[in-house]
Amino acid sequence: VVTASRMEEPLRRAPESITLIGAREIERSGKQTVVDVLRTVPGLSIQQSGTVGGEAYIHMRGTNNAHTLILVDGVRIGDPVYFDGKISIADFPADNVERIEVVRGNQGVLYGSDAIGGVINIITKKGKGKPRWTLGAEGGSYETFRERLAFSGAWDRFDLAAAVSRLDSKGVSKADEDLGNREQDYYHDTAVSAKFNVRLTDASRAGVSAVHTRSKMDYDYDALMTGNLVDADVVQNVDITTVSGHFEHEIAAAWQQTVKLGLTQTKREYFRDGGLFDGRYSGRIGFASWQHNVFIADKDTVTAGFDFQHEQGDSAAPWGDLPEQIARTKSVFLQNKWTQVRNLEVTAGVRHDDHQVVGGETTYKGAAAYLLEKTGTKFRGSYGTGFRAPSLYQLFDPTYGNPGLRPEKSRGWDAGIDQFLF
Repeated sequence: VVTASRMEEPLRRAPESITLIGAREIERSGKQTVVDVLRTVPGLSIQQSGTVGGEAYIHMRGTNNAHTLILVDGVRIGDPVYFDGKISIADFPADNVERIEVVRGNQGVLYGSDAIGGVINIITKKGKGKPRWTLGAEGGSYETFRERLAFSGAWDRFDLAAAVSRLDSKGVSKADEDLGNREQDYYHDTAVSAKFNVRLTDASRAGVSAVHTRSKMDYDYDALMTGNLVDADVVQNVDITTVSGHFEHEIAAAWQQTVKLGLTQTKREYFRDGGLFDGRYSGRIGFASWQHNVFIADKDTVTAGFDFQHEQGDSAAPWGDLPEQIARTKSVFLQNKWTQVRNLEVTAGVRHDDHQVVGGETTYKGAAAYLLEKTGTKFRGSYGTGFRAPSLYQLFDPTYGNPGLRPEKSRGWDAGIDQFLF
């Protein structure tokens, strides 16, 4: 796994509470979306609005949707002008996912804001083996059809994986048909993803990945606050694009550095006949990270780095426009993973984030795990702090915003026993 400590480590020795879902498990499940795959994860509750494609809200260990950090290939995704700064991953298909790593508990030391309930890292597939094409199609009730085309291959120094999929469904009405609501809530989604990696030298590697989803759906809502949903002829269009790149270089046998860049752009439109409820929202999150891993005598691993985040967004709605706003966050972090005693791993770290609007926050964490190799039993525990900075919408929206908001803060601990079988 790579999410808990921002570097590779064996799952059996990691001191955090982690669930790993691999590509084979995803394929066997038959699940079509990442949201459906995540429903099986312990400590995770997913609330989805409406039928297929409806907005999905993730609650980890009882925290709310804003307290779970979502990553794609290690890069933060979100929508700064959505009310809680998040995006729904209901449109994200599962068929081009290599694995999903879910880390529960405060992870603010390595990831900063939002990682109070935990972190979900969606890692897309990389090219493997001889070049091959995959084509698939299926259909079902309510005129539901899905098609997929994928390519995967690896050569001497580089690999490539790419996929495109389409899902269409006439769906059913979320509003009660017994009250005269006969309109079906349709859903259309197109997803494209690609990942390219290259080994530049024996000591350096680079790669780039991209994911784009575009969806359109009809939905019902309670416009008159009567307690009953009605067919409202409201259409939602959502475009999400995530691009990331990384460069890894071994300066020496005991010193590695990684540079990672990322950009997520979201566009949302809401409209209906007559344009009464028109709304347009555009948000962008840029991310840059420079991380160093230093290995000391195979007994001590020091991870240190610098993160920079740029949030930008604007909106236009009948109840008020949000002119373009920007918030930048600069962060430094330091973590030490100590393995002096056989089968005992102790981790301690600290981080400071400086948010342009709400100021600075310092978080820390300590964790330990001891593995009984003969029985495959791991005893683990952790204690840490976290915080969440308000979104641009919460700070600056003309109707609901408040620039005086302060960050939410959290303290959390956990203890557990993991038993590995077979």
